[in-house]
Amino acid sequence: MKSVQLFLLFLVFTFAAACAQTVALRSSPDAPAALGAAKISKDGNGNSVVKIEVSHLAPPENLLPPRKLYVVWAQVPQGRTVNLGQMQVGKNRVGKFTGVTALNEFRIVITAEDLPAVITPSKQEILTTEVFTVS
Repeated sequence: MKSVQLFLLFLVFTFAAACAQTVALRSSPDAPAALGAAKISKDGNGNSVVKIEVSHLAPPENLLPPRKLYVVWAQVPQGRTVNLGQMQVGKNRVGKFTGVTALNEFRIVITAEDLPAVITPSKQEILTTEVFTVS
């Protein structure tokens, strides 16, 4: 019986991963070489799971003005933003992020910031998407 439950759980996770949608990230003039995409899927509770990978991302201290880190935001069409968390960037200039939000229709905005727990995004948008609906 336990093996049947494990198999069904495996099928659910496999199906969820296969249903992920990919959304392209557009870079700004502040980081023109950055290339990235977000994979968006639903978890078992109906939340949107956001997985981002960006390559060729300039260290935030190299920006003008210099910053300390990157923060990922979900922004609804009406403009309200939710801080999803800090994106980690390695020495190889690859940024990775995984976060969860209850929102179903939003765009992703990645900004350069000095603190991770800011409540409003800075004007220094580094990467963005169009508004999309999570299916």
